[in-house]
Amino acid sequence: KNFDVQFVFIDTVILSEGSSRALAEEKQQLGVLSKEDMARWDAWAKEMVLMERLQMEWLEATLNASTADWLIVVGHYPVFSGGEHGNTPELQEKVRPLLEKYNVDAYLGGHDHTLQMLRNNGVHYFVSGSGSFNGQYAPIPESLFGSIDCGFMAHRIMPDRMDVSIIDKHGKTLYRSFVKRKRNRARGGVAGELVQDEKEWKLTADKIYKIF
Repeated sequence: KNFDVQFVFIDTVILSEGSSRALAEEKQQLGVLSKEDMARWDAWAKEMVLMERLQMEWLEATLNASTADWLIVVGHYPVFSGGEHGNTPELQEKVRPLLEKYNVDAYLGGHDHTLQMLRNNGVHYFVSGSGSFNGQYAPIPESLFGSIDCGFMAHRIMPDRMDVSIIDKHGKTLYRSFVKRKRNRARGGVAGELVQDEKEWKLTADKIYKIF
């Protein structure tokens, strides 16, 4: 079956000025940023407000116009997270309602040094940020899985489902699940009608690991 996937990338640093400022202050305390760096950040504040408004207008227009079978939004900061930085309040306030309104299948994020799969109001949220560093994790109500092991995620998108495999640095599969497609179901059949063979998917995940 033919199907299409649309990825929409957003700049979450611009959309989450408060969280970004807090992170900058944290880096200043660690000596990564100087007082001059913070002064430049503050001087940029007015421009960030304008860029935030323009990006939100663009995001809603893009999601509204999408006819894709799969619609996935990608940003650095997570919307939901049980990791060290936790949820991002600005994204929950501004972006989350659009994900639900326009039937987005999934949101992919990072930032926290964890591997997580979460779900809220029909949208699946993924956090993959532990490629080289172990963060902190505590489950939250939206959590389906979480780990601080170094590793990555493999997403295999098919006509009616997206198989998800969370793999550690040794190639061991820590967690495996799937997401049923929500959009254009009449055009592509009933969501979940395809049954993915577990052995076949394990072989696919192993091949992906060897590539990296």
